[in-house]
Amino acid sequence: MAILTPDIQFAFPHVLNLTYFCSHALIIVGAAFMTVNYGYRPSFKSFLRALVLTNIYMALEIIGTALFLIMYSPYLIADHLRARPKPPSQTRPLDG
Repeated sequence: MAILTPDIQFAFPHVLNLTYFCSHALIIVGAAFMTVNYGYRPSFKSFLRALVLTNIYMALEIIGTALFLIMYSPYLIADHLRARPKPPSQTRPLDG
């Protein structure tokens, strides 16, 4: 979805635009490469493992961010994994 519906602020020749598309495309290329060349096949068990590990990472990220904000500064906001709601000024028509 990140390649089909990018949310970036820079036009094509910008280095951040190229970095965004290259890094997201390499995730797909890497998965296809491992499947074709090394015979790795995704299974339901690996899907569940990735789902659980991603949720654990997200929970730790939210807890770590909350502790950082409580300890250091209420004005710093880190939003890794897009876990926080968007401010009203940043909503777009497709956000729902």
